[in-house]
Amino acid sequence: MFSDYCNKFSGLVPVGFVLGFFVTMVVGRWWDQFNTIPWPANVALLVSANIQVTCRLTELWSYVRLYT
Repeated sequence: MFSDYCNKFSGLVPVGFVLGFFVTMVVGRWWDQFNTIPWPANVALLVSANIQVTCRLTELWSYVRLYT
């Protein structure tokens, strides 16, 4: 059946090579998705840049966020 078919062609391409190629593809796709996640610091900077300061307390907090 299928296992006999795979066994017949197992000598042509090493299993380690195919497994390494597969793992490289999976990890590469995961790394690309990981890099597209927006980080909270970047989002906080964008949000704080678009908020108008209306009182002294929010102005103080914007300075604290800016320097931390």
